[in-house]
Amino acid sequence: MKTSGVINKVSFNNLINLFIKRSEHQFILPSSAGKGYVEVFDLEKGLQATFWDCCFKEEIEIYSDVSSEIENSYYTLAFFLNMEGLRFADKNIFLKENIIWDTVFISAATNYKIYMPPMTRGRCLSISFSKKWLKNNVVVEGNNEFKNLKEKLCLTKSLLLFESMNSTEKKLVENLFHVSWKKSFGSFYIKSSVLKIISDFLYKIKERKTFNLNTSFIDTIAKVEEYLNNHLTDTLPNLKNLAHRFSMSESTLKRNFKKRYGVNISTYFRCKKMEYVQDLAAFPDNVGL
Repeated sequence: MKTSGVINKVSFNNLINLFIKRSEHQFILPSSAGKGYVEVFDLEKGLQATFWDCCFKEEIEIYSDVSSEIENSYYTLAFFLNMEGLRFADKNIFLKENIIWDTVFISAATNYKIYMPPMTRGRCLSISFSKKWLKNNVVVEGNNEFKNLKEKLCLTKSLLLFESMNSTEKKLVENLFHVSWKKSFGSFYIKSSVLKIISDFLYKIKERKTFNLNTSFIDTIAKVEEYLNNHLTDTLPNLKNLAHRFSMSESTLKRNFKKRYGVNISTYFRCKKMEYVQDLAAFPDNVGL
């Protein structure tokens, strides 16, 4: 499936060049191109936080520039507060529209594209950090599982992971977009919040015991739904075991399943089980086939 009428194509590394620098941290999009701003904070060497709140008059394609030589490999952890209209493609393959995500963890060496339709508002916090920063600043003393994850990340060249924010993460990101902190706490508040966000996110993916860093996007929730429908003659699976089977936390499973299907897992399973029994009653000859 292709997106037609793309007017502007720009690499993620050069996207900031579409904006006009207004102050030390703030860049404004000229009215001829659209409206909005970008704020960039170099929190320390190897760690940067960027706030995007803008929309373009024309459709824009943002792509990764994997052909360029990057002296220090880095990762970007992006949280999208507005998803309407945005489309993500990995190696030119579009992410399915029914996949639930608002968070992307991606390496600089990964080939991707993001499409924004005209006048689509993009609100995103992107946190970029180098492998060197990760090695030197993420403490893993006494936690072998976390140490293994950190080592695996540092050895991984291409990485693409989709997640969704929980209510705590979303509130923290929303607060960072609020203007009140600028007058009192400044970049100190941003840095402390960013460090917490990175730490919490890494712990979240650490909980995935069978997590594969080289796996591209997979509609895991759809696979859970398929599994449930294939086991309607059984009792409802233990949710902790079900989450472990599909390499996610129990809270992530519950939240995303209800977000997609509108009901919790037990209600969904019970309704499908009733439909199954009704089908057997209506077509008894099918029993045992």
